[in-house]
Amino acid sequence: MSKTHLEKIDFLRGAAILAVFAYHLQLVIFHRFEINEYAEANNFLEISGLKSYILNFSPTAFGWAGVDLFLLISGFLIHYSYLLNESKFNNFSFFSKRFWRIYPPYLIALLFFTFFTGQRSYYLFDTEGLKKLIAHLFLIHNLNDNTFGSINGSFWSLALEVQLYLIYPFFLRLRKKMGIENSFNLTLAISFILLVAGIIFPLLGKSASYNSSVFKLWFIWTAGAFLAEKYYRNEKIFKRLGFKTAVFIFVIAMFLKIHLYSNHFTIYLITLSLIIFFEWYIYYETSIKTIYFRALSIIGICSYSIYLIHQPYLKILLDFFQVFKDPNYYYLKYFIPINVVLTFLFIFCVSYVYYLLIEKTSIEFGKKLRK
Repeated sequence: MSKTHLEKIDFLRGAAILAVFAYHLQLVIFHRFEINEYAEANNFLEISGLKSYILNFSPTAFGWAGVDLFLLISGFLIHYSYLLNESKFNNFSFFSKRFWRIYPPYLIALLFFTFFTGQRSYYLFDTEGLKKLIAHLFLIHNLNDNTFGSINGSFWSLALEVQLYLIYPFFLRLRKKMGIENSFNLTLAISFILLVAGIIFPLLGKSASYNSSVFKLWFIWTAGAFLAEKYYRNEKIFKRLGFKTAVFIFVIAMFLKIHLYSNHFTIYLITLSLIIFFEWYIYYETSIKTIYFRALSIIGICSYSIYLIHQPYLKILLDFFQVFKDPNYYYLKYFIPINVVLTFLFIFCVSYVYYLLIEKTSIEFGKKLRK
């Protein structure tokens, strides 16, 4: 893949992290804004008031789709790299690259949030706290609801990502036997089976660890691999669909949330939208010299660091940079653009330094070890 195309991927990473940031920002500003309860009489979402409708159906309320985009990008890049170097691929090199890219920066952030946020006694001397810390150290905290969102709410998806890496060699075997398209269809079928099981057994359906499990979301990652293989062959999955179609499908997906049963398919329709958009974008001829493209690409370069550190400090930074001190402006103050911009700029600057000092150093150290 050329340097231009890599920069285009960085742009997508930037868009993904901004979507996630906006979602977490809305969670902080409007505490518990998300309505996930459905009326027993008609199974419609229990929303009252215009404000609640706006908050639950605004684009920022679906910023979690940024995680889906990250999974799509991950599947695309890893499988495309495999296709370029298929004859040289080996499991040791693959897992070494993934380890030094992901784990050391994650471990440092994990230890910081564990021991320097006033909770170290809980995670060291309390049985439940120690279990959470150990689960995070081994990146299995997403497998249990009790550990799923602890320490840092964003960390669950990193555990998911690592588990997707672990089953990639198995996916390659599937691809060899069944072909890329059938392999993707199989992962999609597995996700549907798990979805149906969650509907039949409501306790499973309400479990965060179940709904965000590796086999439930595997199809998003394999969709990226499917796109990579098509791109490698200079083929397209959707020959006539593009940006407008992707936006249209995304909007429809947003409104599926209104009913209990249609809500189950929101993630599938949003993923379809992202696949169409991704394929359109990767072929789309765009200028990489515009200031907007450059800015988002730079954000994308350190998106992993932003993802690691941003969530626990959002409220603290928003309060620190608030323009209005009067409590009567509790909601208004957060909508002052300078407040949000300063918060993001601070997180970006810290993340960029973290990227240079920790991420790059870890990657280079891994390269030296492999040599």
